[in-house]
Amino acid sequence: MTDDRRLTQNEPSGDRGGRADRSRQSVWGLPPQWRVYFLIIFTLKMSVWTGLVVRHELAHGDHAMGMDLAMAAVDRISAAMPLFGFTTILMLEIGAGVMITYNYLYNKIVQPVIDGHIEVGLERGLEQGRAEGIAEGRAEGEAAGEARMRAQFVEWLIRKADAERLGVPFDEPMPGGDIGVNGHAPQK
Repeated sequence: MTDDRRLTQNEPSGDRGGRADRSRQSVWGLPPQWRVYFLIIFTLKMSVWTGLVVRHELAHGDHAMGMDLAMAAVDRISAAMPLFGFTTILMLEIGAGVMITYNYLYNKIVQPVIDGHIEVGLERGLEQGRAEGIAEGRAEGEAAGEARMRAQFVEWLIRKADAERLGVPFDEPMPGGDIGVNGHAPQK
């Protein structure tokens, strides 16, 4: 069976990804789940502001109770409505940013500790650190061996130069003479 019902412009379509529903949102793009919070915060702000304006008009104005007071209060209240709407949306956007940051940090830092992944990571890090330490130790040992070999070779050159200057035969073998250029003994 096929459904011959035609989609109207206001009905969301699975094929269009719900674009018709999104097109009906306000300019500020307030997500539907925040509309309740917006209304609560906005109403609370306006109620407090209305109370303060009426109190001010009663104390400082020459209005009698009645329509004159109401007109003056509505005039001051209506000027604040756009500001209260904007600041309420701004508060919700800042709150969303804080919650996004909180969730990101929670998932990256706290959740792995709870799940026990940090301990595994620490063990893996210790093993890697040990391996790096051993490799650095070997490299330092090789560098120290090379420095020792250079020092022996310099001392041998000095002894050879002294023997040649004095005319004494010099038959001492070169240090490392049994080691080839690449660090291995030559093949015989």
